[in-house]
Amino acid sequence: METSKLDDAHIVAAYARWAPVYDAVFGVITNSAINKTVAVMNGLPPGRILEIGVGTGLALPRYKAGHRI
Repeated sequence: METSKLDDAHIVAAYARWAPVYDAVFGVITNSAINKTVAVMNGLPPGRILEIGVGTGLALPRYKAGHRI
C-alpha cells in the first residue's frame, strides 16, 4: 500500500505562502464567531480563559484587561 508524505520543505513552503494573508482571508469568515465568543467571555468577571484552537491569536487582543488567557 502506498502512502503519500508531505516533506518538511512542502510544509514550510505552504506556511510561507499562507502566513502573510491568513488572517485577512479567514478572519473575514471567522470574525462574527470570534466577536460573539469574546463578547460572552468579556461579560464574565475577570478570570482565566482557556483559548482552545487559538490559531493565529486573532481573538487575543479583543479580551478585556484582567482576563488571563
